[in-house]
Amino acid sequence: FRIAGDALSVHAIAALPLSITGGEESEFFVAGAGGLGIRYTLAKHLGLRLEALVSYAGEERGLTIPAFAGAEAFF
Repeated sequence: FRIAGDALSVHAIAALPLSITGGEESEFFVAGAGGLGIRYTLAKHLGLRLEALVSYAGEERGLTIPAFAGAEAFF
């Protein structure tokens, strides 16, 4: 969800990351995550994005803080 801005905007992010491991001890779990992202629109069809989330998967798996950076093309 965009909180503020147009060319330089701030977004709130909510996610449900899924984890699937293979092999003999295969397991599947879902974590809850939330965070903020910043998008800078360079041109009409090109933008840069930086995001950071806080993800919690229970006492057994704990807390992670994944961060992402990249470019995106709008069609």
